[in-house]
Parts: sequence; C-alpha cells; structure tokens
Amino acid sequence: MQNLLCHWSLILGLGLIGAPAAGQSNLAELQAGAEASLVAREPAQTAALAEQMLAQDPDSYPALFLLAVAQSDLGQDAASAQTAARAYDVAPDEQSRLQSARLVARARGRLKHFVRAEFWLRRAANHISSEAEAQAVVTEYVRITSANPLSVQLNGSIAPSDNVNNGSDEGILEFEGIPLTFLLPEDRRALSGIEYFTSVQLDYRLSEDAAQRTSLSAAMSGQAYTLSSDARDLLDSSPNADIRSVTGNDFSTFLAQVGASHTRKTLSPLGPVTFGFNLGSYWSGGERIVDFTDYIVSHKIPVNDRAFYSLRASVRDQNVLTDALVDTLTYDLRGSFSTALPNNDRVQLSLTGRKNDAGPESSYKEYTTEIGYAFAQPVFGTRWSSSLELGYRNYPVFATTLDGRRDHFVTIGANTVFEDIRYFGFSPSLDVSATRTRSNAEEVESSALQIRFGIVSNF
Repeated sequence: MQNLLCHWSLILGLGLIGAPAAGQSNLAELQAGAEASLVAREPAQTAALAEQMLAQDPDSYPALFLLAVAQSDLGQDAASAQTAARAYDVAPDEQSRLQSARLVARARGRLKHFVRAEFWLRRAANHISSEAEAQAVVTEYVRITSANPLSVQLNGSIAPSDNVNNGSDEGILEFEGIPLTFLLPEDRRALSGIEYFTSVQLDYRLSEDAAQRTSLSAAMSGQAYTLSSDARDLLDSSPNADIRSVTGNDFSTFLAQVGASHTRKTLSPLGPVTFGFNLGSYWSGGERIVDFTDYIVSHKIPVNDRAFYSLRASVRDQNVLTDALVDTLTYDLRGSFSTALPNNDRVQLSLTGRKNDAGPESSYKEYTTEIGYAFAQPVFGTRWSSSLELGYRNYPVFATTLDGRRDHFVTIGANTVFEDIRYFGFSPSLDVSATRTRSNAEEVESSALQIRFGIVSNF
C-alpha cells in the first residue's frame, strides 16, 4: 500500500506537466498506458511502454520518469538512478526536478552509494517550494546519513576582527613594584584584519549494535589572516626589521588530528558512556610547534525526550617542538544541561573547570560558565541564537606581578541563519561576538569585536 501511494504521488507530479500536444496522440496513449500499468503494479509493462515513448522522443520527461520508477520497482537500482538523472536534466519545472532528484537519491541509497545519495538530496533541496517538501527531503537525508558509516562535516567562514592576534589593548608592559613602563612590541598589540577559517571533520562508524558504537575520526582545520592597513602601518612603524616583515601568515594556524571513540550504551543505567582519544599536531605561522594526545570520557544522561545532562572529562598531554613553549598537561571537566522550553526554544547551561600544568609561570586554573539560548520560531526567515560566557583565570605565579595573575573575561555572541536563502541544503549565517579580558597584568588586557560570515547545513 505504501508503494502504491508513493506511485500515485509520483503520477500526480507527472500530471503537472500537462498532456502531450494533439499531434502526439500516440505518445499520450503510451503515457496513459504506462501510468495505468504502474498503478496496477506491472512495472515490466510500464518500462516497455516508457521505452516506446523514448523511441519517439528521447528527451521525454514523462517517459524517463516512468521508466526510472519502473526500474526501481524491478530492483534495477543502478539503471533507475541513471534514468532518473536523465529525467532531472530535461525536467520542465521545479516540482519535476525535485521528484527526479529524490528518485535518484533513493536508488543510490539502495545501492549503498550514500555520498552520492546525499548529494542528490542536497540537489533536491534547491527545488523545494513548501515546508512539507523541505521536511520530506530532510527526513530522507537523515535516513541516508544514519545508514552511511561515513559522515563528513564541512565549515567555512570569513570574519573581520579588530584583534586578530589577541593582542594587548594598551600595548604597555609594567612590572609590579618597579616604577618603569615599557611598550610592547608592535606585533603583540591588537591588530585588526580578516580571519579566514575552514574545517573538515570525518567520522567512520566501524560497528554499531544495541550495546555499543565504535568509530574512527579525522579532522583538519585552519585559520589564515590578512591584516588591515591600520595594522600594517603600526607594524611598519617599528624600528625592528623583523617586526616590519610580519604578515598575516605569521598568525596563521593549522590543526590536524585522528582519533577513535567507543560508546557503551549499557555500561551505566543513566545513559551512554563514551571513551575516546585523539592524536594530533598544531602549526602556527607555518611551523609545527606542538604534538598532543587527548584522552576523553563523556556521559550523556537523558531526562526525557526534551532535556538531558552531559558530563565530559578530558586530559591533553601536549609535547612542544620549540624552545619558546613548555610541555603541558591540561585537565578539563565540563558539565552541561540542555532543555527545550514549552515554546520549543532551547536553553543550555554549561560549567567548565580547567587546570593547566605547564611550569611555574604558565600554569593556571580557569573556571567558566556559559548560557546559550536558541529561538525555535524563525523571524522574517532567519533563525536566532545567543550566548553569554563569563570566566576567571588564575596564575599563582606570573613574571610581571608580585602575587600572580588574575584574569576576568566575558564573551557575548549572537548568531543568525538566513534560512530563506538556500543552496544545496546550505544557508548563510552571521555571527557577532565581543570579548573583553581584564587583568591585574595590564599587558594581557584585551578586547575583540568579530563579525563572522559563514555557511551552515539545513540538514
């Protein structure tokens, strides 16, 4: 019954095209017979009649679409995918392109060509005209990605900022108890410019059943910068030739890592527990400066279908490859609670503690709290969310103070996704964030305002 209803919907889609012209009465008869055979669950007869139509008109969309549906019912998925792709190329309108792309995706999914199926569903998303169609495409995409052992996440953004290097606001260095003031080098002051960011995350599911899930992962991300004319003028004013030669590339970063995770779904009665590790390296200014290993354990505790708690503990063992840094052990503990409100808005509260063990003048403890709020209902075709983070960082010993260093920092941000603008299932996004750090060590006081333009997936 479900296939029959599906066929009826596909035939109604064909009906939108209109009947062939009077001079093509034979084609009209063949099309009517093919549709009747399809409804009668006689796909072989449908295919034969569609082939006769194509003999008269090789670019007939109704013939190609009917043939693709018949081939699908006959289990000829490879042929169905190819025929439906031809139908997409000659489709006369948006609705026909949507139906054809979905049919290609269904055939590719059955063949376990998951990446190609996902591509065609993103292509189908270019032709949706209603929320019902959008939801249908999203549902199919979720089903395909759930079956696909490989998942890929891509991100990219461009972000103008008034402090790309996290430099000092005042540019002054003072030693507590010593009545002397020094100017920081120009490259350690706040420099404005533009940040370019891109990342790719790969996850491959090795196995999954009712008791466990095991997967491998790989990730790469990079940030590059161009400096503004004001920043360039500041650097060029330096008497130090090395500083005058500084460019945005000197602040570029790159991270690459591989890892594995194993989730036990029955280890705790409260919810799934995940164990994982990562091996990675970090580059700055084109120089590889750090190798690291992460050990991670997390626990998700569902409250109901609208709320959950999560706990995450991790240790990063960082080995440096340059004399300018020291080896570091970083311990993180994070707890969060996320819930949907009666109006379906979502609120998340997180608390994080960090201990950074990196030698006498680089060790610190840090505590942060963050609250995020996401609005469920779009406003003029845009979806909004916001966040606020408050933090405190304490260095017991610091070079320029007598009693350590104490930082207080706050970050406020807002994000909007322009969902009315869609291409291949992606929409543009805009992030605005402002960060302010106050400290008893004035040379580390800083502020930054950043506007980030990016893209996000609607799936």
